[in-house]
Amino acid sequence: MNSFRDIIAAWPTRSAFALDIGSTPQGVTNMLARDNIPARYWATIVDAANKWQIGEISLELLASLASRISGEAA
Repeated sequence: MNSFRDIIAAWPTRSAFALDIGSTPQGVTNMLARDNIPARYWATIVDAANKWQIGEISLELLASLASRISGEAA
């Protein structure tokens, strides 16, 4: 997975992702548009990924994606 968009796309639907992380569908749409997921959701995402058996998602991956984005903005 190379982007936060890839993380979201790993779920069966955007609505399922929103429900799993405690966001709204509009919030997920915003995350997709920005290709960014706020850190407050990361632990929940990792837990939900385990539930869906999406093994590639970890806190380390999320942090790596965030640091890449931060580096591009600098």
